[in-house]
Amino acid sequence: MSRLRDSKVVLAIACAGVLFFCSAAIVVFQLWQAGPQSTVRYGVALGVPFAATGFFLGTCVLVPNVLAVGKLRFPLNITLPLIFAALVLLVVTLWTSTGNSLVAGPEILRTAKIWLSPSLLAEMVLFQGALLSLIILFRADANSQR
Repeated sequence: MSRLRDSKVVLAIACAGVLFFCSAAIVVFQLWQAGPQSTVRYGVALGVPFAATGFFLGTCVLVPNVLAVGKLRFPLNITLPLIFAALVLLVVTLWTSTGNSLVAGPEILRTAKIWLSPSLLAEMVLFQGALLSLIILFRADANSQR
């Protein structure tokens, strides 16, 4: 039982790294296309997937059946990006909502609202799914050559 749990922890950390890398690459490219940005804006935009990665790892620990198959294979390359996208939306909502609608949130947190773009989320999910699928394909190929 402990070995299975340890393999799920390693899998969760590896998947979290892939999911964060993909989302970070997408948002950095999006901001870079928009023109010169301050380092703080990049930090806020990258803070959203970073926080979502923390929530993702917490979800994997609290709900171990998220990684029920125990290794990276077919259903996970679809479900994990969708779960991560939902967590990104959760983080953006938590960061940008205020208790009082008459009080505006901090100006710098408006950068986090870039994640509310459906096209950005779709690009992120597709990129994450494609990269996870490639990893599955390469692992299967490596295992067949042994």
